[in-house]
Amino acid sequence: MQGPVLPKQAIEWMIQACEILEYIHSQDPPLIHRDIKPANLLVRRRDNRIIVLDFGAVKEIGTPLGTRIGAEGYSAPEQDRGQPLTQSDLYAVGSTLIFLLTAQSPMHFYDNRGNGYRFYIESVPTITPQLREVIEKVTQPLPGDRYQTAPELADALKDCL
Repeated sequence: MQGPVLPKQAIEWMIQACEILEYIHSQDPPLIHRDIKPANLLVRRRDNRIIVLDFGAVKEIGTPLGTRIGAEGYSAPEQDRGQPLTQSDLYAVGSTLIFLLTAQSPMHFYDNRGNGYRFYIESVPTITPQLREVIEKVTQPLPGDRYQTAPELADALKDCL
């Protein structure tokens, strides 16, 4: 990728990623990808659709805690503690969206300003206030404060188109 992606395209790709996450999260027991990041997303040329790669880190919910997997800036706080949830994958969609819109590591926007560590993206001109709210909600430090399902996040993203 060379430079930032246009917001409409970035949002459409992340909606597609949500559709894939909805499928894996709906398995019984639910599966967590645990490694959503730009390097694990491929754009299929023939139809410009996102393909999620690298299912090597996928884990069933409820399996014993184990190895910490995740990329700095993309993995949620609970995942960094070895306790991933389906909401952890949604957090990674939010940080991936930051990367797509800025062509910079999400860590560039990660700071501690009184409310604890989080992403501060108000200075990015291509991110509308509505989209910023979606990204800020999905990357909340506590999983319960985020969107709870991939379809819920996808709907919020669709409202930003």
